[in-house]
Amino acid sequence: MKFGIRVPSLKKRISARTSWKRYGRHSMGIKMPKGYGIFTNPKKAVYNKIHRKTTLGIGDILKMGRTGKKKLVQDIERTSRSPANQLILDRHFQLSEMIPLLYKERESEGLNKTITACKQQIELSEKVRKILSERYPEQSFPSHGGYEKLVIILDKQNRHNEAIKICRQAKREGWSGNWDERIQRYTSKLS
Repeated sequence: MKFGIRVPSLKKRISARTSWKRYGRHSMGIKMPKGYGIFTNPKKAVYNKIHRKTTLGIGDILKMGRTGKKKLVQDIERTSRSPANQLILDRHFQLSEMIPLLYKERESEGLNKTITACKQQIELSEKVRKILSERYPEQSFPSHGGYEKLVIILDKQNRHNEAIKICRQAKREGWSGNWDERIQRYTSKLS
């Protein structure tokens, strides 16, 4: 992964804004909302998210004179000072991408790889929470793929006590999700 300033390319900037595909999508009104790239191409979306967080483009440099200058500089300094934090986030997002793919292959590969990946992501969750709360103090935590998929697997294996325990842990840590509903559903299955 690259850190620092991206090499500017005027040709790419112009072609990205004048492509016939973009014009066609916009004129027909077929445009995905921002943030939905994770559904169409998860690998590319995760890579692009990390790449934008760890590098500066010409547009970012031009924006430095505006109000976001202080926050942008702080983000760059924080990222450059702590590459270990970036590695933790990279691993977290990598596991977020791997878990659904491994789960799809459960018929041929079994569930052990998926469960292992979920547990690995859950082990990183405390460190990821600290990093995210430092970088984005005003925002709530996103959903956590490891917790969600592990709870689904435990439910299908009728291990409802363990599923409830995992739901409570995810809720306590502050990851978004319908944890209360899941706890209630699994509790009713126990009785």
